[in-house]
Amino acid sequence: MSSDIRQHPKVQALIQEFGSRVKIEGVDSTGLKNCLYVRADHVYDGKPPNRRLIRRRITIQALNAAGKPVNFQFAWDKSVPQKLTAALPELTPQLAGGEPTHRRQKLASLSDTFQREQSAAATDGRPARLQAFESLDTTRPGFPPNLSPDYFRANNTSTLPTAVTWIDTTDPEKPRRVIFLIEQDVGKIEGVDSKGNRVDYTIISYEMGDTEKAAMRNSDGTYKSGFRQHTESHSVDAKNTTIKNVDPNGYISGDEAADHHTKTIKSTLAAANFLNDEFHVRIDGPAELTMMDTLQNPNEGRVLDDIDGDKTTRSRVSIATRAPEVDSSDTRTISRAEVEFDYDKQGKMTGTRLKGLPELVRVFDKIPTEGLKKIREQLASLQRFLGAKDFERPRTMLRRK
Repeated sequence: MSSDIRQHPKVQALIQEFGSRVKIEGVDSTGLKNCLYVRADHVYDGKPPNRRLIRRRITIQALNAAGKPVNFQFAWDKSVPQKLTAALPELTPQLAGGEPTHRRQKLASLSDTFQREQSAAATDGRPARLQAFESLDTTRPGFPPNLSPDYFRANNTSTLPTAVTWIDTTDPEKPRRVIFLIEQDVGKIEGVDSKGNRVDYTIISYEMGDTEKAAMRNSDGTYKSGFRQHTESHSVDAKNTTIKNVDPNGYISGDEAADHHTKTIKSTLAAANFLNDEFHVRIDGPAELTMMDTLQNPNEGRVLDDIDGDKTTRSRVSIATRAPEVDSSDTRTISRAEVEFDYDKQGKMTGTRLKGLPELVRVFDKIPTEGLKKIREQLASLQRFLGAKDFERPRTMLRRK
C-alpha cells in the first residue's frame, strides 16, 4: 500500500527537487540517512467488505547522517528548506523564519478564536464573551475593525505585536483582563542581572479592579480598548492573578534541561516585574505562577488528503511538531508557586514573598539529582528583595527608548 505514495503529486514534487534522497517507507529499506523519509497512514471508515478510505496522511521527515530525525533547517544541506518549499509552497510561511513567524501563527490562532466567539455571540443574541482585543505594542498600536486571522497572516511578520490584550467577561460580575506576551523581552529583574529575560508564550490573567472597569466599560455594559492609554495615568489593581509561562524547546536532557527550566522560572518573575514596569500593574494578594517547559522532537511536514470515493476532495499541507517517541508527560517539567508582591508608595515593585512551598508538579525523567537541586534553588529565589528601581529601564520591542 505504501508503494503508491510515490505517485502522489506532492511526493512527485519532492522527488523532482531531491531525487534519490527521497526515501519511501515500505519501498526503500537502505540508505535511510541524509534523506527525506516519506511514509503514509490511511484512515478507513466502515468494516469489510464496505470499508472505504476517507483520509490519507503523508508524513515527511528530514533524517541526518545518523538516520535521526532533525528539523528541516538542520538537515544535511542548507538548501533543504529552500528545495522543500519549492516542492511544497504551502510550507513557506512556517519555514520562512523563526520568532516573527511564530508570533504570526500565535496571533492568527488567537484572532481566529476571538472571531469565532464574536460570530457565536451574534448568532445567540448575547454580548461576546471576549471583547476589546488590542495591541499593546507602540509600534503596532491599532487593529482594523472586524479583525480576522488573515490580517496577521498577510502582514510583515517582523512588525507584528509582541503583546496583545483582551477582556474576558465569562463572569460578567468579575471580568478578567488577559495579557498575552509572545517572544517578548521582559528586561531584568534587578540591576545586578547579567542579562535580560525573554518569555516565549506567557498569559497573564487577573480580575479587573473598579477603576479599570469604570474606565473600560461602555454605556451598554460592553468593554472598549485603550488599556495602554489608561495605564499612562492610572495604576492598575490586579486581583486573583494567574501567570502561566510556557516555553517549548527542542529535545534536551540532563543538566541542560534543568538549566532551561530555571530560566523559565526566572523569566516568569521577570514577566510580573515587566507588567509593573510597563503598565503600572500592582498585583493585589497572592498570584498563582505556573512554569512549564515542553520538550519536543523535530518538526515534520504533513500532507492531509480528505478522500471521497476515488477523488481527493481536500488536500492540506502543514508543518507540525512531532510528538516525542516517549510519552509526552515524560518530556515536560512543570512547577507552580504562589507569590505575593511588595510595592513602594510610587507603586514600583520592591520584592516578592512565597506563600508556602513551591511545587514541582512534574519533572522530566532525564533531569539528574543535581539538576533538581538547581530548579528548587531557583524556585526558592522567587522570594527575593528587589529594592528601589534606580537602574535604566531596558529597551524592549514595546519600549524603543
